[in-house]
Amino acid sequence: MKILIADDYPDVADLLSELLQLEFDCETVVVLNGADALHEALKRRPDVSLLDIDMPIMAGVECAAAMRLKWGTDAGLIVAVTGRSSREAGESGHFNHVLRKPTDFEELVKLIRARFPSNPLPDPEPVPGAA
Repeated sequence: MKILIADDYPDVADLLSELLQLEFDCETVVVLNGADALHEALKRRPDVSLLDIDMPIMAGVECAAAMRLKWGTDAGLIVAVTGRSSREAGESGHFNHVLRKPTDFEELVKLIRARFPSNPLPDPEPVPGAA
Protein backbone atom coordinates (compact mmCIF):
# COMPACT_ATOMS: atom_id res chain seq x y z
CA MET A 1 0.00 0.00 0.00
CA LYS A 2 1.25 3.48 -0.89
CA ILE A 3 0.21 6.45 1.25
CA LEU A 4 0.81 10.06 0.26
CA ILE A 5 0.92 12.61 3.08
CA ALA A 6 0.81 16.26 2.06
CA ASP A 7 1.10 18.78 4.87
CA ASP A 8 3.10 21.98 5.21
CA TYR A 9 3.98 21.09 8.82
CA PRO A 10 6.88 18.66 8.38
CA ASP A 11 6.94 17.42 11.98
CA VAL A 12 3.25 16.49 11.82
CA ALA A 13 3.62 14.83 8.43
CA ASP A 14 6.72 12.87 9.44
CA LEU A 15 5.14 11.62 12.65
CA LEU A 16 1.99 10.54 10.82
CA SER A 17 4.16 8.80 8.22
CA GLU A 18 6.03 6.84 10.89
CA LEU A 19 2.82 5.81 12.65
CA LEU A 20 1.20 4.65 9.40
CA GLN A 21 4.31 2.67 8.44
CA LEU A 22 4.19 0.88 11.77
CA GLU A 23 0.45 0.25 11.58
CA PHE A 24 0.25 -0.94 7.96
CA ASP A 25 3.81 -1.90 6.96
CA CYS A 26 3.32 0.39 3.99
CA GLU A 27 5.25 2.81 1.83
CA THR A 28 4.68 6.47 2.67
CA VAL A 29 5.73 9.61 0.85
CA VAL A 30 5.72 12.98 2.60
CA VAL A 31 5.51 16.24 0.67
CA LEU A 32 5.18 19.77 2.00
CA ASN A 33 3.08 21.55 -0.62
CA GLY A 34 0.21 20.87 -2.96
CA ALA A 35 2.20 21.06 -6.19
CA ASP A 36 4.60 18.38 -4.96
CA ALA A 37 1.62 16.32 -3.76
CA LEU A 38 0.03 16.40 -7.19
CA HIS A 39 3.34 15.65 -8.92
CA GLU A 40 3.93 12.66 -6.63
CA ALA A 41 0.34 11.43 -6.99
CA LEU A 42 0.49 11.58 -10.78
CA LYS A 43 3.87 9.87 -10.82
CA ARG A 44 2.82 6.95 -8.58
CA ARG A 45 -0.89 6.81 -7.87
CA PRO A 46 -1.22 6.35 -4.10
CA ASP A 47 -3.76 4.04 -2.51
CA VAL A 48 -4.38 6.63 0.21
CA SER A 49 -3.83 10.39 -0.02
CA LEU A 50 -3.96 12.59 3.08
CA LEU A 51 -4.13 16.16 1.85
CA ASP A 52 -3.92 19.24 4.04
CA ILE A 53 -6.50 21.74 2.82
CA ASP A 54 -4.24 24.78 3.28
CA MET A 55 -0.86 24.23 1.66
CA PRO A 56 1.50 26.52 -0.19
CA ILE A 57 1.46 26.61 -4.00
CA MET A 58 -1.68 24.48 -4.39
CA ALA A 59 -4.51 23.79 -1.94
CA GLY A 60 -5.49 20.24 -1.07
CA VAL A 61 -8.87 20.71 -2.77
CA GLU A 62 -7.18 21.58 -6.07
CA CYS A 63 -4.86 18.59 -5.76
CA ALA A 64 -7.78 16.23 -5.01
CA ALA A 65 -9.76 17.66 -7.93
CA ALA A 66 -6.88 16.98 -10.33
CA MET A 67 -6.51 13.43 -8.99
CA ARG A 68 -10.24 12.79 -9.44
CA LEU A 69 -10.11 14.24 -12.95
CA LYS A 70 -7.24 11.88 -13.84
CA TRP A 71 -8.54 8.67 -12.21
CA GLY A 72 -12.15 9.20 -11.16
CA THR A 73 -13.20 6.53 -8.66
CA ASP A 74 -9.85 4.75 -9.10
CA ALA A 75 -8.05 7.64 -7.37
CA GLY A 76 -7.92 5.69 -4.11
CA LEU A 77 -8.95 6.94 -0.70
CA ILE A 78 -8.54 10.72 -0.61
CA VAL A 79 -8.84 12.26 2.84
CA ALA A 80 -8.88 15.99 3.55
CA VAL A 81 -7.08 17.10 6.70
CA THR A 82 -7.85 20.59 7.97
CA GLY A 83 -7.29 22.76 10.99
CA ARG A 84 -10.07 25.11 9.95
CA SER A 85 -13.57 24.64 8.64
CA SER A 86 -14.04 21.39 6.79
CA ARG A 87 -16.94 22.87 4.82
CA GLU A 88 -14.95 23.64 1.65
CA ALA A 89 -13.46 20.14 1.56
CA GLY A 90 -16.76 18.43 2.30
CA GLU A 91 -18.66 20.37 -0.32
CA SER A 92 -16.04 19.86 -3.02
CA GLY A 93 -17.01 16.24 -3.62
CA HIS A 94 -13.36 15.33 -4.25
CA PHE A 95 -12.67 13.76 -0.85
CA ASN A 96 -13.88 10.47 0.57
CA HIS A 97 -13.66 11.84 4.09
CA VAL A 98 -12.64 14.96 6.02
CA LEU A 99 -10.60 14.82 9.24
CA ARG A 100 -9.90 17.76 11.52
CA LYS A 101 -6.45 18.54 12.87
CA PRO A 102 -4.98 17.26 15.04
CA THR A 103 -5.67 14.04 13.15
CA ASP A 104 -7.37 11.33 15.17
CA PHE A 105 -5.06 8.44 14.32
CA GLU A 106 -7.54 5.74 15.36
CA GLU A 107 -10.21 7.23 13.11
CA LEU A 108 -7.73 7.40 10.22
CA VAL A 109 -6.77 3.74 10.73
CA LYS A 110 -10.45 2.74 10.70
CA LEU A 111 -10.98 4.62 7.41
CA ILE A 112 -8.02 2.94 5.78
CA ARG A 113 -8.96 -0.53 7.07
CA ALA A 114 -12.53 -0.06 5.84
CA ARG A 115 -11.22 0.71 2.34
CA PHE A 116 -8.43 -1.90 2.41
CA PRO A 117 -9.59 -4.68 4.76
CA SER A 118 -6.69 -6.96 4.00
CA ASN A 119 -3.50 -5.04 3.53
CA PRO A 120 -1.06 -7.57 2.07
CA LEU A 121 2.53 -7.34 3.13
CA PRO A 122 4.92 -6.09 0.45
CA ASP A 123 6.54 -8.70 -1.77
CA PRO A 124 9.74 -9.97 -0.19
CA GLU A 125 13.03 -9.03 -1.77
CA PRO A 126 14.35 -11.82 -4.02
CA VAL A 127 17.18 -13.82 -2.54
CA PRO A 128 20.26 -13.78 -4.80
CA GLY A 129 20.98 -17.24 -6.20
CA ALA A 130 17.64 -18.72 -5.06
CA ALA A 131 15.73 -20.64 -7.69
